[in-house]
Amino acid sequence: MSDGPADAAVVVVEIAGQSYRLRADPAAGGGAGLEAVAAVVNERMAEILAAVPSLPRDRAAVLTALNVAEDLLVCRAGARAATEAAVAAERSRLEEAVGVAVAAERSRLEEAVGVAVAAERSRLEEAVEDAVAVERSRVEEAVGVAVAAERSRLEEAVEDAVAVERSRVEEAVGVAVAAERSRVEEAVGDAVAAERSRLEEAVGVAVAAERSRVEEAVGDAVAAERSRLEEAVGDAVAVERSRVEEAVGVAVAAERSRVEGAVEDAVATERSRVEGAVADAVAAERSRLEEAVGVAVAAERSRVEGAVADAVAAERSRVEGAVADAVAAERSRVEGAVADAVAAERSRVEGAVEKAVAEERERLGNAVREAVARVRERARELELAIETEAKSAASR
Repeated sequence: MSDGPADAAVVVVEIAGQSYRLRADPAAGGGAGLEAVAAVVNERMAEILAAVPSLPRDRAAVLTALNVAEDLLVCRAGARAATEAAVAAERSRLEEAVGVAVAAERSRLEEAVGVAVAAERSRLEEAVEDAVAVERSRVEEAVGVAVAAERSRLEEAVEDAVAVERSRVEEAVGVAVAAERSRVEEAVGDAVAAERSRLEEAVGVAVAAERSRVEEAVGDAVAAERSRLEEAVGDAVAVERSRVEEAVGVAVAAERSRVEGAVEDAVATERSRVEGAVADAVAAERSRLEEAVGVAVAAERSRVEGAVADAVAAERSRVEGAVADAVAAERSRVEGAVADAVAAERSRVEGAVEKAVAEERERLGNAVREAVARVRERARELELAIETEAKSAASR
């Protein structure tokens, strides 16, 4: 019988046709556990005795114990393999779960980074558009101010040029009028002198002829008639001179009036022509300047828009590069963090698995050691029972 606790139940089992009274340990399953163990030992021992009927029972018991120990080792190896397979499966499952979690986290982070990049790109493009609009407005305002200033300066310059040209033309017309007046007066004086000379010559000729005729006709009254005629001729000459001088004065006044009218007309015509030419020149100069200013404004606008476009492109390229660098840095940081988290999780899981394996191995080792101890205990009990039976049989 076993040396179990005093309160253990006594169980009667049969092994190889022999009955044994054994104490059952409640911690090892009680009587049912002990009966199951005895049934296994009985079955194995029956198989051995069936195979070798002449085998002594003690040797059969040893062979049975060896077979049970072998089964225990096989079970232990199977349990170890199953544990290792379970650990590998758990590790694979955990790695797959960690991979899925890492992929999900990477996808979420990439999506978040993409959203942030798109928002930053949109904000920067909006800021660049606002800056372009402000710069365009400032440039157009500056160009408008420059155009207005240039137009004012050109109009002032044209007005000054017109005033100078008008003064020059009026001075030239005044000089021409004075010269023309001097020439006309000189011509009128010459004409008056010539007419006076012609009239005096004609009167002299007439007087001489009349004197010759009178002298021939009135030889005797020459002196009286000469006196009368000379007086009459003097009066006639005076009257004729007065008439001629009056006629010459009237002609001179008429000629002067005509010349002055012609000069005034010429001056008015010349002034109208000069003013028209000046107005045409001013209009042409204004048109040319406005066209030049328009071309300059267009060129400046094109240059500014090109500069703004280049600045926008450079800013966009810089921002996209910065965003790409930030995305790459964030991706690298996230991947590093994910890799660290994966490594930490893997290390934790491997530690937990190793700990679980160690605990399971220790538990199985303890269970195996307890089973071996129980088997050895049962073997000793069987040996004691067999010895007791042998002694009893010998005494009978």
